[in-house]
Amino acid sequence: SFPDSQYYETLDVTHALHAGVNAVGLLYNWQGPTKGHPAGEPGVIAEIRVTHRDGRWYADPLKFEPQRWVDGLAKRLPRYAYFPFGGGPRICIGNTFALLEASLVLATVAQQYRFTLCPEPPVVAAPAVTLRPKHGIWAVLQSR
Repeated sequence: SFPDSQYYETLDVTHALHAGVNAVGLLYNWQGPTKGHPAGEPGVIAEIRVTHRDGRWYADPLKFEPQRWVDGLAKRLPRYAYFPFGGGPRICIGNTFALLEASLVLATVAQQYRFTLCPEPPVVAAPAVTLRPKHGIWAVLQSR
């Protein structure tokens, strides 16, 4: 449905603008070897930001386009081509709550206000373990 498509696309953009996790993976396995990773050895890092902008899976991947999700794209994608909350045994345990919270906040705020992004300062990503806007996100709120 269209509201769901808005959340898929917004979650992807949120990783570029807010506190979304920039990379997930197993850096070191301190408890001992599991699944072929010896204790203390480097593991795998998956860059969510890079994967979600891969032209193999998304037409015009840098464009904000919620409609791309309307026809069931999420179900046709290969596993982990879209994983805003990570995946496997280390998937974010709060993902269902985060989606519910986002839906309620968006519905409540968007009924009363319109947001217009300010041109200055520009939105610049500050990547680390989480990806945040370097200068915050400046917007003007207008009552509807």
